[in-house]
Amino acid sequence: MTIGPDIAEILPEVGILVSIFHPATGVSISEYIDFDINRQVTKPFIREFFIESTFAYNTGAASGDVLTFSADGRKFLIMNLTGEMFENEIISYNAVMYKCNEVITVKRPAKTGWSGSYQREITWTDIYTNIPVLLTERFFGTNLKLLEPKDLLEFDILDSQVYIPAYYGVKPLDRIWISGTEYYKVDFVEKRKFDAVYACGISEDTR
Repeated sequence: MTIGPDIAEILPEVGILVSIFHPATGVSISEYIDFDINRQVTKPFIREFFIESTFAYNTGAASGDVLTFSADGRKFLIMNLTGEMFENEIISYNAVMYKCNEVITVKRPAKTGWSGSYQREITWTDIYTNIPVLLTERFFGTNLKLLEPKDLLEFDILDSQVYIPAYYGVKPLDRIWISGTEYYKVDFVEKRKFDAVYACGISEDTR
């Protein structure tokens, strides 16, 4: 007999309540998960933004979903879900989650033209709004010493990047708006780096 139901039964006692939003359906569900605080005290970036967690064997979560801690409102991107096997049965799912630090709007050109003074004019339309994401900036100098070799492979240290659920279909040359006059241009999109999350290289948008 599988022990998956036993683990699922104990999660409400040892874990925390979370809300899981699935972008493709617009539906949120509530579950209990357990998680570990990252102990790499000498690597504040990793400690702050990476969390490993355990989901029940029958979880409704999927890679690319956005998870919210009910206790404090922190939001995380579920980067992957890996089944933990025992006696040929999945008994739980292990996940890596990235903490979201920005909420963005994705814009796309609706019309391009020229003004009377021969200045290029672009009319932008909102494609998606209120998207929680992780936005990372470039790493310089001693900041690189805070990362392990495996971390250097995972993060592009030369470019600012935004990690966004693949559902939103971000494309190169899209505009990302955060607030006020803070705009970024999507330079490239890595679609296969993660299962259901795009890693997008971005730069200041002066268009």
